[in-house]
Amino acid sequence: MAQRTSQRSFIFAIHPTHGLLLLRAYKKKKGTHHQLPGGRVDAEELELDDAHRRAAARELREETGIDVSPARLKDATDREGKIVRRKNREYFFLELRDADGAGPDRDHVNAGNPFTLALSGEHTGFTFERDLAKAENMIGLHSDGENAVALRALRGGACGTLASRGDARELLDELWRRV
Repeated sequence: MAQRTSQRSFIFAIHPTHGLLLLRAYKKKKGTHHQLPGGRVDAEELELDDAHRRAAARELREETGIDVSPARLKDATDREGKIVRRKNREYFFLELRDADGAGPDRDHVNAGNPFTLALSGEHTGFTFERDLAKAENMIGLHSDGENAVALRALRGGACGTLASRGDARELLDELWRRV
């Protein structure tokens, strides 16, 4: 088993049609809540220059069955182009493609949505959320609220408006302009 560290990596996985991918989980202290794909960086990964990016891709594969090259993960940046980081967490964004779907699981809000995942045992389902303010609230219990703060920064900071960046497609378009 890999040695765990306090470093973490998370992905804002956005599908241009469906929205931001959120994983559903249950924990005794938090109850049912939603999470971003991601998790801990292993000690042996820290020896690599792109440790956080590799860890994020590994965690995405382990949690969802989505297998992407770390090169597809782009640094998550705010409106000023500053990389979004929170404490010991680094964030990336990934534009999901229809072909990225994997596995038999159809346990999400819109069962008619053809995008499927091969969920890990730690997750009870998933959903896509187009309203990023709602997504921010949905992930508030995860990672001590730091991921919600990071999503707010990605959307445009604490004073960012929904009118300008409330929809996942709009955010995805803007993120690509930043890269």
